Amino acid sequence: HEAAQAPGPGRSPAPAIVRVECAGAAVTCSVRHWDKLRALFERYGPKGGEDVGGGGRRQRSGAAAGGSGGFEAAAFAVLARLHALQGGHPKAGGMQAALHGEVFDVLHDALGCVAECFASPLNCRWGRYCSAAPDVDRAFGSLGSFWDFHPEEGSYEANPPFDHEVVSAMTAHMERFLARAEGRGAPLCFVVVIPRWPDQPCWRALRDCRFQKAHLDLLQADHGYCEGAQHYRLARHRVSNHDSSVF
Repeated sequence: HEAAQAPGPGRSPAPAIVRVECAGAAVTCSVRHWDKLRALFERYGPKGGEDVGGGGRRQRSGAAAGGSGGFEAAAFAVLARLHALQGGHPKAGGMQAALHGEVFDVLHDALGCVAECFASPLNCRWGRYCSAAPDVDRAFGSLGSFWDFHPEEGSYEANPPFDHEVVSAMTAHMERFLARAEGRGAPLCFVVVIPRWPDQPCWRALRDCRFQKAHLDLLQADHGYCEGAQHYRLARHRVSNHDSSVF
């Protein structure tokens, strides 16, 4: 742990951070997010001397995986993988931006959302979510990759990486399961948040989807997101860079 630094004039205090090193590589996160990782690991991590191997397989370990060493190794893997996915630069992290906690509360209370389709152990709101690195995230509650996720019913939040091809693939993936749910008469819902891209085919596909029940556009200056790198940046929230659409 490293103590918080005294703030300069007009600045907020820097958060206390945790620094973890392995084989000469170091990663950091705030104490708040370190505690969050520990709580997720205690809830979803391996028990009884097991460890999580590649692809989520459970393997026997010489020491109890729930101990400090098992948690710290697993947390280092999560932090290092996310740092690499973000480009290995402290100014990166835009592809991991998240909705505000208050928005998640509304989605849960009003629409019954119980899991996230695109999240990580560091930015998830709920304990169950799909993630880009399930081999290291599974011990922290990941359900696996969204592309391997096959829900039959329920309500889910989706705030995917703001990439045209990813959004197109996500829509096609969702439509397959919505069609199956319709055929069975099962209730299935996705709440999707992406930039407002009216000139892009991926945005129009969501707008014109036959399963689309509601559409809301938000002006850029009227809303924001949680920082993708909130686990080590000073500010947790930022104003959006663009108009957004909710489907």
